[in-house]
Amino acid sequence: WTIRWPAHGDSGWYRIDWERGCENGEPVALGIDGISVAGEVYNNGDLLWRDAFLVEPLSRSWNVPRWWVLPESGLQPGVNTVWVRAVGPRALGPGLRGVRLGDPSTVAAQHYRSEWRQRTLYLINAVLCGMAGTPFLVVWALRRNTPAGAAYGWFGLMALTWLIYLTTYLAYTQWPWPDAITRSRFSMVAMVGYVLSACFFTLRFGRQRLPRVEQGLWALAAVGAGTVLLVPDDIAGPWFGRVWQGAMWVFIANCLQFQWHAWRPRTEGRKTPHMLLALCWLAVTALTMTTLIPGVDRWNVARNWAAFSGLLVISLVMLLLGAQLMQRVRSVERFNRALTKGVAEARVRVHDHRADVRRLGDAVFRLLRLGRSGGGRLFRRRFRGRCAWPTWHCRHR
Repeated sequence: WTIRWPAHGDSGWYRIDWERGCENGEPVALGIDGISVAGEVYNNGDLLWRDAFLVEPLSRSWNVPRWWVLPESGLQPGVNTVWVRAVGPRALGPGLRGVRLGDPSTVAAQHYRSEWRQRTLYLINAVLCGMAGTPFLVVWALRRNTPAGAAYGWFGLMALTWLIYLTTYLAYTQWPWPDAITRSRFSMVAMVGYVLSACFFTLRFGRQRLPRVEQGLWALAAVGAGTVLLVPDDIAGPWFGRVWQGAMWVFIANCLQFQWHAWRPRTEGRKTPHMLLALCWLAVTALTMTTLIPGVDRWNVARNWAAFSGLLVISLVMLLLGAQLMQRVRSVERFNRALTKGVAEARVRVHDHRADVRRLGDAVFRLLRLGRSGGGRLFRRRFRGRCAWPTWHCRHR
């Protein structure tokens, strides 16, 4: 209601009047896609459901679909009324999401579709982020002084910041933050961190060195994070939106500049990993642009963008970096095999050389014995003055 009634307080009621059709006696179900930030539901004045906390720290039901079969005892002939109360700070756009009334099978089917779109997709995102972020940060810790290690580190940080941001959609409570506004502030900081990490990952992965661009990215990230942390509560909503749009424009600029880097003609040829990442960023750019189109339902668009683009980015980039890492592992394995083979050949050559030395020593020993014997006088006369062995063996001198 912040659009229709911007001066309204932090709590509002929605009244839904409905009338049963001709099928009297048939059960009726009610489905709601979300109540921002928390709320309660009444059917003809009877409490149907209520969040655990309707004061700060509020429960989080804004992205939680629910449905109920309305009790027959609470229904009446003619017009029935469903009351829904939404509670939340004005800065976060409190209100009521999609509402459905109908037969239980239809409402339940729609609920499961909403559950998949609003909860399951984000849970899959979170699992992938956790799986991707931790191992790549470990790889970065082991190879942080190499260009490839820097790319792995920024990707791991990108995955973890996205995981933090996804808690906005998955959390049922405000913990560990004291209220909804504070949690939203740090969620926006996580979004800024995600965009910053994505930009630096792109630069490191593409082996791009743009010092002024990097300094500008750090400055924009500091301004965005400072804005969402310091803006007063009563005007936080519009500023959150501006920081979000600014982050999206920076992200789009990063994706577009990498298109030129990946596809421009080069004497050594284009690199396949760069082209694959460019295609990934191109798909994400198309999704991101929809969040900036005026007149579009930004709540639904932003929600879908967070679900599908995050899943796409984390999956494709994880596969891309995983393939690159496997190539490096196979290269190391080939080197180890070649090294093992070379060491084995060297050992054979050393063994043969030692055998040759032993044979040479035996030959020298026999010559010495021959020189000492009477049968070696002719040998001594012929080689007098040209003795090859040490002088202490040359008794004739």
